[in-house]
Amino acid sequence: MKFLALGDSYTIGEGVSREACWPVQLTETLKQSGFAFEKPTIVACTGWSTDDLLDAVTDSLAENHQYDLVSLQIGVNNQYRGYALSEFASAMDDLFEEAVSLATHNEKSVFALSIPDYSVTPFAQDKNPPEIAEEIEHFNGVIQRKAEKKGILFLDITPLSRQAGQDLTFLTKDQLHLSGAMYTQWIRLIKDDIVKLLKF
Repeated sequence: MKFLALGDSYTIGEGVSREACWPVQLTETLKQSGFAFEKPTIVACTGWSTDDLLDAVTDSLAENHQYDLVSLQIGVNNQYRGYALSEFASAMDDLFEEAVSLATHNEKSVFALSIPDYSVTPFAQDKNPPEIAEEIEHFNGVIQRKAEKKGILFLDITPLSRQAGQDLTFLTKDQLHLSGAMYTQWIRLIKDDIVKLLKF
């Protein structure tokens, strides 16, 4: 089985080994549940916004290349750079359309993850954490509404990400990006929902 993970630094696992990033952890966990997954295809890069990801998807992936599972997690760099929420909403429409076109069973093979709340990290403490948290909530609201309207599974990992504010082992050395230990927490949270998605 094939898994395509689309996103940014959180998908590629900035600051952690490839084995510790959440897409690889997910496929290894799914193997233990009897699903024969190959290593995931990850189209993600630190710093990517929705526009960057959309360009990469259209440039590097053919629509006839189908995946049994497709994930989408994007938006933190749109928020960080102060991009308009309306522009983000339009871009998410395009990205969800691309994700569905690449999925074996269309929207039934796609899931979206929320944006982590980095306002709790040491990196963000001089950057108006309350404003960051509020903006991320708005961006996540767009993702959830768009996903649910299209019949795509939305998975909210944001509450878990806030644990990094109390436990620095959930962060990498840059005190911004998340550690493999945090990604493990994500997998524990979402595993059963992904299994249901694969057994629809």
